[in-house]
Amino acid sequence: MNGHSLIAVAVVLALSGLASGGGWTDDFESYSDAAALRAVWGPERFAAAHQPQLARDAGSSYMAVSYNGNAGVRGFDLPAGPGDAIVICARVRGQARAGTLRMSVGPEAMAWNRAQGHLVFTIGERPSVVNELGRIAAAGEDAPTIEADRWYELELVVSPNPIRGGTYQAFVDGVEIGPTVGFDHFKAEVPAAVRFGYYGTGDGSFFIDDVSAAAGESRRAELPLRERIGVELPPPGPMGRWHHDNTIAMPLRFCGSMDAAKSLEAALFINHGNHADEAESEPIQELMITPDGSGRCMATFEDVPFGMYTFRVLAAGEDRAYEVLAEDLVAMTHRTPSAADPNAWVWGIDGHADRNDRRIDLELGPLTEAGANWTRMEILWRDIVDDSGEPDFSHHDKVVAEASARNIRVFAVLTTTARHATAVKDAGYGCPPKLDAYEQWLRKVFTHFAGRVDHFEILNEPDGYSFWWFAPGSGRAAWQSEMIKIAARVAREVSPEIRVMGPSVTVIGRPYFQRLIDDGAFDEIDDITHHAGGWRHPRDFHQQLRRMLAERYPGRTFRWWSTEGGNWDGAMLASFAEAEPVRLFKYTIRDKGSSRESWEHNNGLVKLYGTPKEAFIGHQNMARCFAGSRYVGRALAARGLEAYLFERDGVLTLGFWSEDGQVRSIALPEAAEQGVAAIDWLGNPLTVDAQTGEWPAPRRDRPSVVVGVGRPSDVALDASVNCSGDYARATPVKPVELVFAFENLLDASQRYELELVPPAGWALSHERLAVEVEPGAVVRSAPVLAEIPHDSDSGDVWIDGVLSANGRRIAKRFGPIWVVNELRLRHVMVDDFENGGRWAYPGQVDVHTAQLDADGNVRSERDLSALVAENGFSVVSDPVYAGKSAGRFDFGWTRPADGWGWMACTFELAEPATLPGEPVELRMKVFMPECERQYPTTLLAKLEDAEGEVFLIEGGGEIYWRGWRQFRLTIPSRLGDGYVHSVWGAAGNRRLDPPVRFRGLVFNQPPNGAITHFPADQPATRAWLAFDDIEIVCHE
Repeated sequence: MNGHSLIAVAVVLALSGLASGGGWTDDFESYSDAAALRAVWGPERFAAAHQPQLARDAGSSYMAVSYNGNAGVRGFDLPAGPGDAIVICARVRGQARAGTLRMSVGPEAMAWNRAQGHLVFTIGERPSVVNELGRIAAAGEDAPTIEADRWYELELVVSPNPIRGGTYQAFVDGVEIGPTVGFDHFKAEVPAAVRFGYYGTGDGSFFIDDVSAAAGESRRAELPLRERIGVELPPPGPMGRWHHDNTIAMPLRFCGSMDAAKSLEAALFINHGNHADEAESEPIQELMITPDGSGRCMATFEDVPFGMYTFRVLAAGEDRAYEVLAEDLVAMTHRTPSAADPNAWVWGIDGHADRNDRRIDLELGPLTEAGANWTRMEILWRDIVDDSGEPDFSHHDKVVAEASARNIRVFAVLTTTARHATAVKDAGYGCPPKLDAYEQWLRKVFTHFAGRVDHFEILNEPDGYSFWWFAPGSGRAAWQSEMIKIAARVAREVSPEIRVMGPSVTVIGRPYFQRLIDDGAFDEIDDITHHAGGWRHPRDFHQQLRRMLAERYPGRTFRWWSTEGGNWDGAMLASFAEAEPVRLFKYTIRDKGSSRESWEHNNGLVKLYGTPKEAFIGHQNMARCFAGSRYVGRALAARGLEAYLFERDGVLTLGFWSEDGQVRSIALPEAAEQGVAAIDWLGNPLTVDAQTGEWPAPRRDRPSVVVGVGRPSDVALDASVNCSGDYARATPVKPVELVFAFENLLDASQRYELELVPPAGWALSHERLAVEVEPGAVVRSAPVLAEIPHDSDSGDVWIDGVLSANGRRIAKRFGPIWVVNELRLRHVMVDDFENGGRWAYPGQVDVHTAQLDADGNVRSERDLSALVAENGFSVVSDPVYAGKSAGRFDFGWTRPADGWGWMACTFELAEPATLPGEPVELRMKVFMPECERQYPTTLLAKLEDAEGEVFLIEGGGEIYWRGWRQFRLTIPSRLGDGYVHSVWGAAGNRRLDPPVRFRGLVFNQPPNGAITHFPADQPATRAWLAFDDIEIVCHE
């Protein structure tokens, strides 16, 4: 209904003087004095000073309100159910110096701030509408500015709905003021009164005339069932909706037009996502429900498997089509597992009890239920000190105390910089600190938490640009190195129990890590942290860091922590096969919000309000089955699976999965024996394929489990013999030493015989081993030397064999051994600049459209061609070495209208270089002049494969130094896990298919916010770099 027709209805009612049901009209002519007016419009609860006045002018009577708090309220009794409409109309005039008038609709006991909607009328401004909580919801951009001493027609059309929440529309002189506004906060309260209230400090009056309240057009028959029938679910528990013992019982209460429903149903839907509406399409259980006379009933589901579900209440009408009346996430969880000793077995989950809403109960409570025994606490220097620099540790003390009471150990990550301590004046929280102030801060922290927290991580993801920024003239890694050294020294002085940890790099942080090594950051600390998980393959980022430290510190043993990123349960189990297991932490225990778009609002193991997701239940199951166990050995490699056997309290338990995704099922006859349980990653019984008799083998983040593996079994025999060559790195230049360990899991002495089959072209010093092993003992063989042919290809190699013992004979496989044949590497010179240059600026494409802007939104594409300034290439004399040539690249940008962000400039070879074989690494020398005057730069390599896919590869770290340095960038290949920034072009497989062409380089300016000495309002930036000896290492 439009504004004009609604006003027409009100006018007709007013002229006729008729009431519509419980409605009325009032022209204020019938009141003899103010007392008579107040008997109708002045509720008894109003003080006398707040009562309305009766005004007369030119023979007409009006209601007047004249100062702040002065108001008139009158009730009505009109249909207010779903589909009904209430129409309130009035004429209003204001004097020149009047304040603001609000025409409001709400419950009978309506107060100035408790209404379902307000039309705001202010002299000299356009009208606006305010929602139920007092916030402006819409402004009347199409409405005229309100003038003094002129009458205006005001109208509110309210559509109440106690089931789903109501709406209202506002009109001034027939013009709608903004879009329809919804109200939910007071949805259950019946709209029963209209209020005209004066607000502000003006000294003029508002006059109100011809007020009417009438029923509008009803739409009850048109409403869907979900707006006519309400259902109330039970309130969630303190940590959301948890259920145990395979039963979900939900008491329900219905209200509304129950006769509209021909049938009611409750149903459970499996949900692998994050939100209730992301469930599978078909329910796993459903049941018909019938409320009693009071609208109550119980929906009970039994034999519910472990997992997260969407619980739905549905109704069907005359057409028998079901509508969802209500839904929410529910979880079937395990009983609290027994947490392992936190000093022996690290099974960690990160939390944020120290930040955001600081809900210790919702952060630490689920940790206990998950079986975790470690968590992380952030100490943000900037947030907990006052202007004098004195910290307030009170909340962190509560976190530590509550964690200790739950037998959970805490490590602290020290981040941000206090305002008084930044190395650059007025810089933000990520600015490097003054080192003397940092030392004082560390001493306060270590002393305060001594004896309660003894592990402290220095910074969070410093190789990125969100938390750790630049200072003029110094590399970020060099600054962190000094901070780590200071922390190590202060820790020794405060307590010998304190362990300093770092550097917390991410998967693109290898160059940053190398610079830390070069600066001696790890000379005095043994606890190394990263955010990259910890898979066993030598190509994995974690193993790369291990080798880098081993080269600098041969013979030293380090303790490794993945303080974020240990989210693959399979990798967690496999890490215990290492001589030094990685202490893995999942990120994170709880969602930080409820937005669908934000990754941080969807990455928790439980929802913001505590309901567990599948990942939480999976962690529970892993803790229940494996926490506190002893690693025995690896099995089932000969069947193409990853499988790891553990022992706890005499029971053998196997976790297994398919690593490469090729093997999908497996038959384990032993698991059919009495007392053996085969379960999936959530803890539900595995379903055996009726035709093959096999179980599915899941992916690595969802291991299946066999509990109670027999000791005299093929699986136990398989796991009892292990090789040091599993996931080893080897080269043809030097023979590989393989040591085989035989463990007797039986009660009697056993003889083991192992026959090895060397890979093609390989030579083994021993192909047959035989050992006698006493019960419970482990015997290690003499080293078996494996010689690899010089023409061997690079990649994974397996050693097969046959293992015999205790009358059993099984296939056995060891490996993979990662062969890196450096003899097949070829260095391809792309440009040494001795014969002129062949580079050009081809025009610019914005390669950073996926980056987030300052508000966390995906940045729209920019026309960087219009922003790139003074770019060019030239061959110059080497800035340092006389007689040598180098390529100089000049580049810069003008400031975009919406501010600085990721900026990029591309230089390409006039003729792309076609590479022989598989590209492995980009190497070159890079010269930067005075870095104090130039902003940091990162580089991307631009490659194109045979399918026409264009790849941008990053990971070489930022260029921010003085003079010449070597720059290296790993390219994804069989020899290394490089980092792909983006791929576009042909719809291919996102793999570099040879032949590959090197097309050029992309110069990046990191986010301006991370460059603390770089003014945000700077109109332009200019820079230059010199390159020499650009080459690409290829594997033939």
